[in-house]
Amino acid sequence: MMKKILFPTLFWSVLFLVMAIVPYSVPQWDGISSADVDGLRFGAAFPTVFGGRIVGMDECTCSGGMRIVVGPPRPMDLLFQPGVSTLFSLYTLLPSEYVLGAYIPSTPATPAVCTRGTTVCVPIPVAGTITLVGTTFLSFGGVF
Repeated sequence: MMKKILFPTLFWSVLFLVMAIVPYSVPQWDGISSADVDGLRFGAAFPTVFGGRIVGMDECTCSGGMRIVVGPPRPMDLLFQPGVSTLFSLYTLLPSEYVLGAYIPSTPATPAVCTRGTTVCVPIPVAGTITLVGTTFLSFGGVF
């Protein structure tokens, strides 16, 4: 029983430690353009990673999807869009869950925006759109 708890805990701890040490931004890649990646966006070829505890969520009532606020060690606001974002592990995105994943950064040409409202849709900017995300093996339920 202890093995089932200890191994996943150590695994996720090491991953979060590596994510905390790696710089936040993608380094500049001189000489590479979007034409070099078969017409795809530059961000699609080089996704960035995020991870931490979900500290908040907002439903995007106008644009569809959810705005997820991720806490340390890689804090940021991201957009989860069904059909675009792939969810792994226990298939739950709930506050107090720990997540780890990759996202495509928002750019002026292709902004990632969560719009919400009842009569007037208000845009809420986010750092990017989630492509892959996984949740923890154990839900700590706000204990830690």
